Amino acid sequence: MHINFAYDILNKNFLDCVIEAKNKADESKSAVKMLSALSQSEKILVIMDRGFDGLKMIEHCNRIPNLSYLIRVRSGK
Repeated sequence: MHINFAYDILNKNFLDCVIEAKNKADESKSAVKMLSALSQSEKILVIMDRGFDGLKMIEHCNRIPNLSYLIRVRSGK
């Protein structure tokens, strides 16, 4: 199993969870699905680990109102 989840740090609350078979896991698609479900009326800060980087993810995040994001990327070594 592969699990991706969205967690609200301030309210100590899970917001969303996507569970997939490990051989069919697509972290980016899971992240897009969860980001699309977030409330767009409040300011949101999303922090993503490696594996979520890429131009498509950045473009998707840029299109969501009131969303700020931080994505950890792999080093170029």
